[in-house]
Amino acid sequence: MKKILYSLSKNKSGMVGLLIIVIFLVTALFAPALSPQEPNKIALQNRLTAPGQAGKDGTVYALGSDSLGRDILSRVIYGARVSLLVGLVAAALSMLIGCTLGLLAGYYGGLIDAVVMRLTDIQLAFPFNLLALTVLATLGGGLVQLILVMGVARWVQFSRIVRAEVLSIKEREYIQAAHAIGFKSLSILFRHVLPNVVAPIIVVSSFLVATNILSETTLSFLGLGVEASIPSWGSMLSEGRDFLDSGWWISTIPGLSIVFTVLGINLLGDWLRDYLDPKVL
Repeated sequence: MKKILYSLSKNKSGMVGLLIIVIFLVTALFAPALSPQEPNKIALQNRLTAPGQAGKDGTVYALGSDSLGRDILSRVIYGARVSLLVGLVAAALSMLIGCTLGLLAGYYGGLIDAVVMRLTDIQLAFPFNLLALTVLATLGGGLVQLILVMGVARWVQFSRIVRAEVLSIKEREYIQAAHAIGFKSLSILFRHVLPNVVAPIIVVSSFLVATNILSETTLSFLGLGVEASIPSWGSMLSEGRDFLDSGWWISTIPGLSIVFTVLGINLLGDWLRDYLDPKVL
């Protein structure tokens, strides 16, 4: 841990990324305590109040209000919960599916490898956005559906990377020694092979979280994301596009939140890629 913290402290972009991520994580976790108002509280008399101004009833809106008088700051804070939840859980689901299939395909080979690789080819043949739009338009939008679509549709990159690593690792001397002294295949797979493919898995996961956040934003913007009653950065962007002249802050504030969140994750991911690369070490 001391070595990791020392390496991170020497990387300014990684430190900036970690700081941004921590800020948004804390904001999401303590949203009820940090938000000044209920995110769905409607106050039509205060609609389109500019940032820092007070509405007709005297309520001050730090980041302004939208066309229904809802507080933008509160909605952005609660929107962080949705984006980070979808990004993290969907990435974890993709990692679980992809790593399991990649390990089995690379280690056992034969029919299992052929089936997994053909499934991978089929999955790659479908553009993600088209697949997600089709499934969500058929099943309907929602938080659970959104996570499942992203998790199931993006396991391919994990399986391909893990399979390639396993094909190399299983031929090494310590794996052959484990076979020679009688270890079972599953024990070798999870005790000796899996720990040696953790580094690329971590790097891919970090970048996939950012990709999932952008995808959630896109689908929510199109009306196929989370329910309308749940504040989302994507739906806020969609709601504000009709008020770019009179209420620029409605779309700008959630847009900047998306930019900084994805930027923070990518900066930290870049540091992780360099730190976990044995050629760099």
